[in-house]
Amino acid sequence: MMEKGELPQYELVQFPKLKNIKFLVNQISYIHTHMHPDLEVAVLLSGRGIIKVERKTYSLKPGDVMLINFSDLHSYLYDADTTEAPTYLILQISDSFLKDYFPNLAFTRFTSMPFLYSQKLQNKEIRWLINLSLTYFERKDNYGLLILAGISYLLYYIYRWTPYKILTSSEKQRENSETKRIEEMLSLIHQNFDQKIHLEDLAKEFHLTRTYVSSLIKNNLGISFQEYLNNLRFEKATQLMFDTKKSLLDISYESGFSDPKYMSQVFQKRTGCSPSEFRNHMPPSVLEEKTFQAKENIFSEQESIKFLLQKKKEFMDKE
Repeated sequence: MMEKGELPQYELVQFPKLKNIKFLVNQISYIHTHMHPDLEVAVLLSGRGIIKVERKTYSLKPGDVMLINFSDLHSYLYDADTTEAPTYLILQISDSFLKDYFPNLAFTRFTSMPFLYSQKLQNKEIRWLINLSLTYFERKDNYGLLILAGISYLLYYIYRWTPYKILTSSEKQRENSETKRIEEMLSLIHQNFDQKIHLEDLAKEFHLTRTYVSSLIKNNLGISFQEYLNNLRFEKATQLMFDTKKSLLDISYESGFSDPKYMSQVFQKRTGCSPSEFRNHMPPSVLEEKTFQAKENIFSEQESIKFLLQKKKEFMDKE
């Protein structure tokens, strides 16, 4: 389930080192709801974290592992009861990985998306994953062969431990078509949110019924078309309030609101105060929280190696 007011996004994962495989070490306070056509394995190495997958929320402790399905909406949150932002080892695997040898991967949807199998991924297995990621970051001779073998080994055990469904070609095609359509709709909304745009406009653009488009957005994003539109306009308005000295009247129209009264209603609902009160009393730090800006620190290669070596030793000491 998305946090109130956040903007789900479609993410295109890049694979700079190895085709179809990516490791990263990331300290995350918050990453907004997003989706990508890649399998994601997240190992919490320090701190306490929260991951939301679709409409479920999971609290993690160090050593817990999450499996996030292809194209599932998910977000990372910071546990406010702790002082340390959680740091994850994240592995992203494209659905094209080993497609010539194991085409079922692209058609697999794990029916038990969360993968909190600490009892099966004990310290020894966590160290194995850390060693595999160190191989990725250190890039020694022929490291790619070790990575491909290791990921294949990991996937074998994921299939053993996790219930799954193999989509038919028609189901896969329908899923791909829906994902692409959602991406195109979001792009159109982002291009036109500061103008008059209605659900009927989307339906007409994509030659679909209004009811179908409404259900498609609600089912995939968790909020209605109008809520998503108001989120964009709210963010634009708050940005203009802090970056310019324009009047609230000008800001309301420039942000796409039909009139200042409607903008005031949105601000009252979102912040509990009027636009003028928000502008006069809300510091930029609060604005950042209200607009749900992503907060993450992706480690460099050298930072990743140093951190992973430290965590490897800690997991050894636990035995």
